[in-house]
Amino acid sequence: MISSSEVLDSKTLGGQSTAVGISASIWTSIQAVLQPPSDEANTDDRFNSNLEVILIECEDGKVALAPILDNILCIVADRSVDIEILSNSTTHAANALSKQLVLAHEDPV
Repeated sequence: MISSSEVLDSKTLGGQSTAVGISASIWTSIQAVLQPPSDEANTDDRFNSNLEVILIECEDGKVALAPILDNILCIVADRSVDIEILSNSTTHAANALSKQLVLAHEDPV
């Protein structure tokens, strides 16, 4: 999982820096479109998006991105992985991690 404010480098990303770096850039661009500036009213329909997963098919594999609070879950898969399985797995993992992060935030140990 990559924090939206985390510096992306090859050590952090386990050698997948190109795919994940591009993915994070795409995610940031989409979030900028979907989230209104704090001083604007939330009246535009594009701001009410229910974006769950971004799927990217690359030459060397597939990448799935999902929001988890202020973080991004990024899963890099082999080209042979079915895109629907990748999408469902990413959605379920993001939901499970989100619940755990909310619980941890509410009740820090």
